[in-house]
Amino acid sequence: MTKVVLDTNVLVSVVRSPDGKPAQIMSLITGDEIEYCYSEEILAEYQNVLARDGVSISQEQQEIALNSIEKFGTKITRRVTDPTLKFSPP
Repeated sequence: MTKVVLDTNVLVSVVRSPDGKPAQIMSLITGDEIEYCYSEEILAEYQNVLARDGVSISQEQQEIALNSIEKFGTKITRRVTDPTLKFSPP
């Protein structure tokens, strides 16, 4: 199964426009077609961004989104590092 992490902007788009293209990703997640992965750090970022004044998302919508992430997602509890990977600037 393909594992994904949603960019915060995609999550905001899903919450603001549940019938839009980004919402199709959520359908794949809730339909068990792809595995959504998140960590405490990612969840905290989602909470922070969804609560911003300019985002215009109600408290109820925020709670539904965050609860859905926890319900349908897979929480990653430790970092996996590969010492063989190296950053190569362009």
